[in-house]
Amino acid sequence: MGNSEEEMFYQLDYDYNYTYVDYLDETLLSYQNMHSVEALVIAFVHIIICILGFVGNSLVIVTYAFYKSTKSMTDVYLLNVAIADLLFVVSLPLIVYNELSPWLMGPVACKLLRGSYSVNLYTGMLLLACISADHYIAIVQTRRSFRMRSLVYSRLICAVVWASALLLSVPTFYFYSWCQPSYSMDPFIEEEEIDQTSGPTQYICEFRFTDETTALNTKMAVPSTQLAVGFFLPLLVMVCCYTAVIVTPA
Repeated sequence: MGNSEEEMFYQLDYDYNYTYVDYLDETLLSYQNMHSVEALVIAFVHIIICILGFVGNSLVIVTYAFYKSTKSMTDVYLLNVAIADLLFVVSLPLIVYNELSPWLMGPVACKLLRGSYSVNLYTGMLLLACISADHYIAIVQTRRSFRMRSLVYSRLICAVVWASALLLSVPTFYFYSWCQPSYSMDPFIEEEEIDQTSGPTQYICEFRFTDETTALNTKMAVPSTQLAVGFFLPLLVMVCCYTAVIVTPA
C-alpha cells in the first residue's frame, strides 16, 4: 500500500512538471510568434512611410531648387518643413530598429539619431505655425502683407526656428547614451538571471542619468517641453490665425 501511494505521488509530480514545462514552451513559442508578426507589420508600415515621405519631400526640395519664378514666404517655410520631414523619414527606420533590437552603431550615432528626431519635432510644428501666421497676414493684414512677407524675414524666422529647436533639443543630445541595459530584453528572463546569461554584451540607446534627481527632472521637463512648445503652442497659433481668417469678411 505504501509503495502504491509513493508511486502515485511520483507520477503526479512527473505529470505536473511535464505539464508546466510544456506550458512554458507553448507560451514562449506564442510570444515569439506574436513578436515576429508585430515586428514584421511595424517594419512594413514604416517602410511605406519612409518611401512615401522620402519621395514626397525630395520632390518639394527639387521643385524649390529648380523653380525660377519669384519665391514667396510660404515657399521658404515649405522648403524648411520638407527638410525637417526628410530628416525624420531618414531617421525613422533607425528609431524602429532601436526599439526592436540592441543598438550596434555606437554612442555618436545614438545621440545624433535621438537629437535629430527631437529637432524635427520642434521644427516641423513651429514651421506649420509660421505658415498659418503667414496666411493670416496675407488675408487679414493685406495692407501690410507686402512689407511683412519678404524673403529676408522668412529666412530669418526659419533660422530662429532651427536655432530654437536645436537649443530645446540639447537635453536629448546630452542625456541619450549608448549603454548596457540594467534589465533583460527578453521578458522570460528574470532580472536576477541577467548576470548569469551567456552571450555577447548588448547595448541600447536610451536616457541615462548620474543621479535620481536629474533623472526625475529631465524625464518631466523634456516631455513637458515637447508637449508645450511642440504641440500646444503651434496649435494655439494655428487656431487663432485660421479663426481670424474664417471670420474675416471676403
